[in-house]
Amino acid sequence: MNRLIIYRNSPDGFSNGLLRFALSNELLAGLVFEGLSRCLRPAEENGRPAGWSFGRTMCAVPQDWMPGSGAEAQPRVTYYRQDVPVSCETAAGIRGGKSPDSWFVVSNGRFATRINIELLERALTGLGADVVAVAADPELLGEREKVRVTTEGKVAGFRRVYADWAEFAFTSAEWPDHLFIRADLLPDLLAGGGLPASFALLSERCLCKGLRLHAIRVGGTVLDLETEDGLLGLCSEQLSLRRDYRHGTQDSSRIQGNPRIVGPVLLGDNIRAGSDVVIVGPAVIGDR
Repeated sequence: MNRLIIYRNSPDGFSNGLLRFALSNELLAGLVFEGLSRCLRPAEENGRPAGWSFGRTMCAVPQDWMPGSGAEAQPRVTYYRQDVPVSCETAAGIRGGKSPDSWFVVSNGRFATRINIELLERALTGLGADVVAVAADPELLGEREKVRVTTEGKVAGFRRVYADWAEFAFTSAEWPDHLFIRADLLPDLLAGGGLPASFALLSERCLCKGLRLHAIRVGGTVLDLETEDGLLGLCSEQLSLRRDYRHGTQDSSRIQGNPRIVGPVLLGDNIRAGSDVVIVGPAVIGDR
């Protein structure tokens, strides 16, 4: 399974938002790439469903988000203007023959999701579709209650979900959280070596090629990285997962001064702090 994480640059007011800022900073960009790469990966202690071993993960970033000449380039990152590039190696390998159960996954880099992987795998197997748009929905998580009201605002009843579940959804014109494409059918969706940056165009291409496109919602959580809570939540989560940052910094010599550091803290260069300063993590302190 190969994976491509895209960062959509659309005229919806988000092209100069928090996510673009995060990707322009070496420290934050590393945490964001790492966090998004962990999406759709089950915890090690829970095992990994059959066929869910990821191959190479690439990130595609809009061309005008490219950092300046003085910034260090991130590994496995490519830039695009219109169509999202898919490497020749990937396309050639897929044309060479992939298992019909293998998927090429395109993820929307604006959202970090946590989804019940076993439930998702069962849903993908049962659908028998060629392309599946997947959205994480907190309302479909287990042990949740939703109040149902009438048009007059009166309580009509309660809906209680006892376990995570999935359901069909309408296909949207916007990129889903994740798009699963049958690996052997990926070349049918490529034009000029890339996928359409517009999901509406990709849907039209599926129709022209006779591919079955379905959309589902699956119980899961979503962090919107264009919001403060979402970006801070992802960074905090990634710092807590790093064992070498769990009780402080990995290299306290990077900070000038003798502050007291509590919890995981990620430091950049050229940082000064007074001796009476207390830095409480999780925290990221950049160098610019």
